[in-house]
Amino acid sequence: MVSRLGEQVLYKLTGEDVGKIQAQRHDSPKWGNEPRVGDLAVGVVVKDWGKAVNLHLFLDGNDGLWVTSVCEAPVQEQWVPGQWTVLW
Repeated sequence: MVSRLGEQVLYKLTGEDVGKIQAQRHDSPKWGNEPRVGDLAVGVVVKDWGKAVNLHLFLDGNDGLWVTSVCEAPVQEQWVPGQWTVLW
């Protein structure tokens, strides 16, 4: 299996992700456009566990988010929040 370390991917935000983004923006001088469940974020694979990866997400603002142990969408037609897919 080839490592995906450093690969850019797209990730769909979950409700938990949105809550974390809102909390970090509320508690610090960070700002950005309001995130919504299902919004897409560009991420970089920072750890490849084989079946799952950790991602650093670039948000539409001056902050980012680290998401852990997320799985690749099996097919793009079944892509749901909390999964990632390669940039196409």
